[in-house]
Amino acid sequence: MSMSDPYSPEWLATTGSGGHAGTPVPPPARAAQVPAVYPVVLWTLVFSIFAAPSAAMRGFKARANGGSAAPYWVAWIVTVPGAIVAWFVAIGVIVAIAR
Repeated sequence: MSMSDPYSPEWLATTGSGGHAGTPVPPPARAAQVPAVYPVVLWTLVFSIFAAPSAAMRGFKARANGGSAAPYWVAWIVTVPGAIVAWFVAIGVIVAIAR
């Protein structure tokens, strides 16, 4: 096929899906930005189960940008037991020091 054939891949690449010659080709779509997961882990370590709104908010933002809410909820669910244990240990240490 030659460049004069309007159905050739070369023609489509230069004209942006078969338009007139010289029609600018739009740039490729940029990947949507989704929020980071690590803040959910940090909030959960500090606030334990009360950090669920952070996971929910980031999940909503990720879903709105074409991502998944699952990583935020998995991070929250995995971190909650560790946060509870960390708080019990911290409180135990403080009580032991205070005696």
